[in-house]
Amino acid sequence: MQTRDYQIISKTDSRKLTDFLFQQGQLLLPMVGLITQARAAVDELIDVTGRAAIEAVLNLSAQELAGPKHPGKKAGDIRWYGRQDATIPLSDRKLRVARPRLRRKGKGDDLEIDIPAYQAILENTSLGKRIEDILMKGISTRNYQEVIPQMAETVSVSKSNISREFIEQGEKTLRELCERQFADKDIVIVYIDGIQFGEIHVIAALGVDSQGYKRILGLRERGGGQGFADGFN
Repeated sequence: MQTRDYQIISKTDSRKLTDFLFQQGQLLLPMVGLITQARAAVDELIDVTGRAAIEAVLNLSAQELAGPKHPGKKAGDIRWYGRQDATIPLSDRKLRVARPRLRRKGKGDDLEIDIPAYQAILENTSLGKRIEDILMKGISTRNYQEVIPQMAETVSVSKSNISREFIEQGEKTLRELCERQFADKDIVIVYIDGIQFGEIHVIAALGVDSQGYKRILGLRERGGGQGFADGFN
């Protein structure tokens, strides 16, 4: 008869379970780190996708004042004037972005024009929280097409200035960032945890490959009555 090298522990025998876990403590320690690293990995994903979406919205806002960019050609009283590093406050973090710069035609030191969307976010802290909620909901439900238009509306960019092509390009960018495939990676651990971002509750799946690199495998919003892992089916 084949002998078994494992032990079945009754759910009611909590003492045996406690002793077993204590004895195997060294094996469990890496999982303790994953609990905090899952949030860090999701934060990294938000930084990448959030930066892409917010920079798109800032460019839309600048375009309302200066019109579309025309490479190699300067026209009109308000002109595109490169980009500048800036910080956008979200609900519980600050996101570094490259914001567009605009200047009035002429000479002098006081010719730069504020980007309305950028100023609105700086002056109204609730807008940053709203933007992060839109981003997380769009990613977790895979409704990428609505992310940039909803963000733009939040900072008062006119719907008439959001072209179909712009929405489709934004959707394509977010989809590529969020739905990367890892079939060629040797994922040895999958950690699943519920994480809250503002009013959005999501379930995050974090994978660790054989080299120790951590990768976000998926995010799903957890609605009322939804099972813990239903969103990944």
